[in-house]
This record gives sequence, C-alpha cells and structure tokens, in this order.
Amino acid sequence: MLKSAYDSRQYNHIELANGLRILLVQDPNCVKSACSVTFNTGHFNDDKDCHGISHLLEHMLFLGNNEFTEPNAFNDFIATHGGSINALTGTEYSSYFYEIAAEYEQQALTHLYAMLRKPLFCEALIEKEINAIDAEFLLKQKDDLRRLYQVHKETCNPEHPFSQFSVGNHQTFEPFSPFQLKQKLIRIFEHFYQPHNACLCLISNQKLSVSEESVRLLFNHWQSNYKLPIKPLPVLYLERNLGVQINILPLRKTQRMILTFALPEQQTHYRSKPLNVLSHILGDESEGGLLHFYKIRNWATNLSAGGGLEGSTFKDFNVNLQLTNEGIKYTDEVITAFFSYIQLMMESGIEMWRIEEIAALNQLMWDFPDQAKPIDEAYHYSLAMFEYPSQHLIAGDYLLDKPEVQTTLQMLNYFSPKNMRIKVVNPFVKTTHKAKWYDTPYSVAPIESNRLKYFLNGNWRSRFTLPQANKFLPSHRPQKAVEPQFTLPKKILSEDGLDMWYGQDDKFHQPKGDCFLTFDCQAVNEGIYVTTAKRLWVALLNEKLNQKYYQANLAGMHFHFYPHQGGFSLQTNGFSANQLNFCTNLLTEIIVNKDFSSNFSQVKSRQYQGLSNA
Repeated sequence: MLKSAYDSRQYNHIELANGLRILLVQDPNCVKSACSVTFNTGHFNDDKDCHGISHLLEHMLFLGNNEFTEPNAFNDFIATHGGSINALTGTEYSSYFYEIAAEYEQQALTHLYAMLRKPLFCEALIEKEINAIDAEFLLKQKDDLRRLYQVHKETCNPEHPFSQFSVGNHQTFEPFSPFQLKQKLIRIFEHFYQPHNACLCLISNQKLSVSEESVRLLFNHWQSNYKLPIKPLPVLYLERNLGVQINILPLRKTQRMILTFALPEQQTHYRSKPLNVLSHILGDESEGGLLHFYKIRNWATNLSAGGGLEGSTFKDFNVNLQLTNEGIKYTDEVITAFFSYIQLMMESGIEMWRIEEIAALNQLMWDFPDQAKPIDEAYHYSLAMFEYPSQHLIAGDYLLDKPEVQTTLQMLNYFSPKNMRIKVVNPFVKTTHKAKWYDTPYSVAPIESNRLKYFLNGNWRSRFTLPQANKFLPSHRPQKAVEPQFTLPKKILSEDGLDMWYGQDDKFHQPKGDCFLTFDCQAVNEGIYVTTAKRLWVALLNEKLNQKYYQANLAGMHFHFYPHQGGFSLQTNGFSANQLNFCTNLLTEIIVNKDFSSNFSQVKSRQYQGLSNA
C-alpha cells in the first residue's frame, strides 16, 4: 500500500469472506479510536413514491436493535465515553462514523455491529423521527445553498434520481402508515446494507494484529443475504437541460454567476487528474489570468474553478464568479472573455512542466498535511475504498503519476457554449417559476443560437497569458534538532514597543511553522469612522497581497492579514524554509502601499455588502 515516506502510521487492507472490505490503521499517537462504515447506497435508491426514505433509514438505525433495544443506546454509549458520533446520507453513499476513548474501542465496535445486523425499525418511533427530519428541513428553509440546489434538481433530467427530493419531510412520508414505512425501510436495508456493499475503516493505537482480530471476531458473522440490485442510471442532463440560462433570486444580497459544464465521470482518471490541471490554470489569480482581467475591468471580484456535482457516471465543472454591479451589466462579455481564455489554453497546449508542478504541490500536501482528526480520516478512507484500488487507498487523492496531456486537452472540448449551463444569482433577475420545497424564485430558458455564437467570437485572447512557473515551491531542507529551551515559547528580544518570542515545535515534526505579528495602536479605537477606515484599509491591502502572493498560497505558504479591536495582525504559516523572508516582504508591502485607486470602489462595495448581510 503506497504511503508517504513521512507517514509513521501502519496500514492493512483485508477482505472478509462475506465481502466486507476493511482498512486498519495503527496510529500510535491517536488518543481516541475512530471508525467509519460506508455503504454504496444513498438517496439515488429512494423509492420514487417516497422521497427521503434513505434519510429516514439513517435516523432509524440508531433507534434500537436486537442486542441493544433502547433507542439511542449507541449514541449514549459514545457520548458518555469521551466520543462523538454522526451519520450522513449522500447521493450514492451512506456513512456512519464515530470516535471514542481508546479503551472503549471494542465495546463501540460491538454496538456498531449490532446496529448494522438487526435494527428494530420500531413503528412507534418512526413518527417521532419523521418530526426530527421535518425540523431539519424547516431549519434550512432560508439557506440559499439548499435553495439553489433545489433549482438544480428541477432543471436536470427528471428521470435521474438526482432530481428527487433527498431530505424528506412530513409531506413525503404522510401518505404511508408507520407499518408501510417500516416495510420500505426493511426492503432498502436488506438489499443494500450488506457486507459486500460496505467498506469499514478503523483507526486505533493498537497493533494491526489486535485490530484485525477484533474486527474479524465480530464482522465475520455478518452474512450477505441478497444479490445487489443493479439499476443503471440515466444521463444527468438531457439535451434541453444544456445550453440554458437559469436565473435565481437569492434571499441574501449576492451577485454570482456560475458557468457549469457537463463532463463524464472522472474516477478512471485519478492518476492523471485532468480537471485538477484545468482548475489550476483557470483559477490562477496572478497577472494575465482570468480573474486579474475581470478585476481590471471591474466585472468580478472573485473566481473559483473546479467544484460541482460528482457521481459514478457524471461530473459537473463549475466556474463560480462573484460579479460587481458593472459585471452584471456585461455578463455576456464576461462569458466571452472566459471562452477566449479557453481558446488560449487549447492553442497553447498543456506543457508537461505544468502537470509536474501540480504533482509536486500534491506531493507536498501529502507529505506534510495539516493534522486531521481521526474521525474525519476514518470517514474519508471508508469512502476512498470504493474509489481506489487497495494499493492507492492512502495516495489516491494526491497521486499524479500518470500524466496525460491528451486527456486533459480532450476535457477542454467539453467547455463549449452548447454544453454550458449559466446560473445567474442576483436580486435583479426576473423569474417565472418557484422551486418546490424551498420556494426559490427562478426561470430557465434556452440560450439563443446567435448568443451562443457570440460567446466564441471574443477578441480578448491577446489580453491573457497562462500562469508562470511557481517560484514559491519550497526546497527540502533537513529539520533542525529540537532545542529543549525553546519547546515552550521564550522571549528573545524586548525593546521599546517591540517584544519577540520564539518557540520550537517538538510534537508534529514537520518543516512548518507560524509567525504572528500583532500591532496595537490606540488611535484605531477613536470612533466608528476610524474603525471602518481601518477595516477598509486592511481589505484593500488583502486585495493586492492575495493577487501578488497567490502562487505562494498554492505552494503551502499562507498569510492572514486582519483587523482586531486593538489594531491589526499579520500571520504567516506553512513551510518554514522561506517563511521569514515571506513575512518580511508582506510587511514591507503593507507599509509602502499607498495607492488603492484601482480597486477602491470594488473593495468598498464588497465591505458594504458584507455589513448589509450581517
């Protein structure tokens, strides 16, 4: 099993006779044990006449089983033994995960096994749990993300299960008696909650042999009773769902435009990661890039590239733009400039050094990750076991050892106006429909053919350049030996107006560090006008610094420049090798920058919008 040279943990992947796949992780430093089990089923397997039934099943599993009949016995055991527990039902996967004090690991596994073997699905508790689900649903009525998500569902292929209401509420469950719901729950449970449709990850400080004995002792008895039903998925988008514009009226004050491109599934390309390469180029914020161009023209203040829906048979690629008032007037020009940049990428090709640079960045993130909670890692690995072969379970998210320039260029062919969905989200749009469940006002209409042609006839190409090589990639330097006198921070300098402390990490053993500079100044507390001016000054500087040091952020060198009650602070963190130089350069920029005229109105408008929303 491929793992980082800096990873001190031990791994073992086993498969039981019943088909259950298990990843065991020995982490001698973890204080709590963590476990997650994931099933290859989610709301895509809901009954068409009972949306949300998989979500109800998730809730009901915690409400008693043959061995522990009391409702919430598992939750209570976890809570009283230093742990936490949670579950979620996604589109194609459902996961159950917990952490607990290490000495109670075996008892927790016993509870988990009992929960998955013979749940009671008590009819008397079904109505109570429906009330809990309905409360969850009502709590999200004002959530703009949920409201947008529902519009997405209503504007895709109605035969695809993504279009179904996944949460459930009183209305979806009301037509059925508790007995009928119990029969539906049993059917889904018996068909999909089987060992050969599950993956389990256990993270423990025990030896792998001890953990293996524990899981075998319990889960070997779990029997597979049914052959999994195979239900091929239809396409996510019909022809009429592409080449459309969707206008959405938000509750909060926001001005976004999202360009979505429909792509095939990407899991087969996990060793070449073509979309990561495209995201890296499209999302670059340096001079010559898309966002820099939009900012110069005062059309957009923020751009992110690469998110979107993903499933076993589909992938959305989103380009998410935060538009200005000016940008709203020129949305077609914004889109035309985007396609000019795509044209530049196609004509220039994808040089191999770009992919190698992304591979190097991935390697850095893999070798020296931020400390993750065991419960989060257990959940992540229980999902990864469905996506990667056993030898790449740990490496899969970072692996880029089979670069394919041609595949990456082929993906660019999907970035065409006919394959695009434009979502415009702002308070000024005109709408004709209301989305079910969340009452989101929206409209959808095909994009006229002459407008589709216009998007490809832009003359902006000469304004763009592809990103330069990243000069901030850190060199590998040997770590210095720990000096005991500095394992607690120690004052090393004290002058008039300046105190400096230094501490050396003796726990994480990574070539990383943090530097905090805090400035206190009485003058900034002299009234609301000065306080507001300070916040605006910090925001203006951040705008300049974020563009100039965008590649530093990619290379694991981060900064946070922010106001506080007594003044302002600059924090840098990441790889230590060049961090003090990085901090010095930032501080110099903060002092010498005086001209903010180029982006003053944009930043002021964004600050005002933030205050209005707050």
